[in-house]
Amino acid sequence: MNSPEMPKPVVAGAGNVPDSLRSASSLHRATVSTFHEKMNLFGKRKQKPYNWKQEHQRLWDAHVTSSGAADTLQGELIRICGKLVDQAYRNGNCNWDDDHETMWRFVGEQITSDPTFDDETKSEIQRIIEEIIRDEACPDLSGDGSTYYRVNEKAVDWCIAHPEPIPFEPDGSYSR
Repeated sequence: MNSPEMPKPVVAGAGNVPDSLRSASSLHRATVSTFHEKMNLFGKRKQKPYNWKQEHQRLWDAHVTSSGAADTLQGELIRICGKLVDQAYRNGNCNWDDDHETMWRFVGEQITSDPTFDDETKSEIQRIIEEIIRDEACPDLSGDGSTYYRVNEKAVDWCIAHPEPIPFEPDGSYSR
């Protein structure tokens, strides 16, 4: 099963044409400390050693089941981000309900609950998620750099920093 496509930014008159994700890259499995060193997560941002959109597709293929919640935390984070970004870009969040807010908050709680990111980045992730929730009726569809893409990218970064599958069992707080 393919993940939802990363859509192109919405441009007046151009329509909402999805941008196809390319096949998964072959990322070397680095240790978390090596990842932090390469990413310099605790200081200024450096160029990443990978394309986050390609890694999203690789993670989707590796961890997301054909239906329902994923069996791993990594898969569930990627599934939620892919699903919610797709909803925003494909139909402007017209299907938004309480599950959407719950799922965004779940992503934020999971990726900011350990030392993968510094405090400034954690605050930024939480701020962006609050912005997505607040502006659900008018989503930021600007593409690269949009609120949706930025949280998705951070979820991918978190998954790369946690290469060993973490078992996941849904708690029933959302049903999508």
